[in-house]
Amino acid sequence: GVSATAVNPIAFYYAGVQPLNDTVVSFVAIVVVLWALHWVDKKAWDVNYRVVIVVGTVVALLLDLGATMFTIWDVVRSQWFWIGLPVMEAIPSALDYTISTVVLTEVAGPSGYAAVSGLVTSVSFLAGSLGLAASKYFDAQFHVTNEDIMTDSTEVRNEIMVTFFVAYGMQFLSLLWLLALPKNVQEAQDMKLRSASSTTRGVAFIVLLGLSLPFAVVVHTLSVYEPTSCLDVAGGRGC
Repeated sequence: GVSATAVNPIAFYYAGVQPLNDTVVSFVAIVVVLWALHWVDKKAWDVNYRVVIVVGTVVALLLDLGATMFTIWDVVRSQWFWIGLPVMEAIPSALDYTISTVVLTEVAGPSGYAAVSGLVTSVSFLAGSLGLAASKYFDAQFHVTNEDIMTDSTEVRNEIMVTFFVAYGMQFLSLLWLLALPKNVQEAQDMKLRSASSTTRGVAFIVLLGLSLPFAVVVHTLSVYEPTSCLDVAGGRGC
């Protein structure tokens, strides 16, 4: 989805994150994810999917907001403070994935699960690429390049903060998609019984994917090569 492109420069220049320590904490994040999945499994999935995702996402974003603002404004600049974020963010991500798997199992059934699962995974990765492209274009309007961040001026800090707030806002708005998610297994089964096929919607969906994929590929390719990385669409400030 939409994110702030200044994340990595801030981690390196402000928080002083070391790759080895980042890897160790990522391993801890995996352990936390497994614990979260075990907790939900003990509940036998007798939970409200929407509430679980909303609470997990909001808590993770609030923790991320606090740590990010403290780092940007030099209240606390510690690599351990910064790299603790992935541990918190891994929990809602894992719950999202597991809940979507359960819902797909109920809605698609054994015969169509593989096809629907592949489609959902493809859409998820494509949405991430489009979100990154949008992030590059938006953030290019601000002074958040590596050189800008290294100056550590008040003006740059303000502009970095704006890009993060926009990213947080978009992530909060993405929770509106939960209205299309069944609350629990029973509602997913009822949805399957009430649903009907639609060729028109299927074709429209495939066309949308067909247009989005080449756009994402072109945008990211343009951003890699120096002669074209300055283009607005590639996240540059204009050639």
